[in-house]
Amino acid sequence: MIWHLGLPTDALQKGPTLYDVTVDGTGPFGPIDQLQYAIDLNEYASAATTVPGTMFGVAHSIEEATSQLKKIADKY
Repeated sequence: MIWHLGLPTDALQKGPTLYDVTVDGTGPFGPIDQLQYAIDLNEYASAATTVPGTMFGVAHSIEEATSQLKKIADKY
């Protein structure tokens, strides 16, 4: 599951940036071991979702442009 903390700039400028997270639950074979993490949002202040200049970024841009072109073509 994913929980968004908001915009990165908002999360880093307001309030605490260090969080203690505890994860526990029950899986198909019973309870799982409890896990604890310390998350420091300052470590992600300059992180990018993709490395600039990778083929993944190029492929994503092409897919996005293709999608937009299809929307335009469908109008005609």
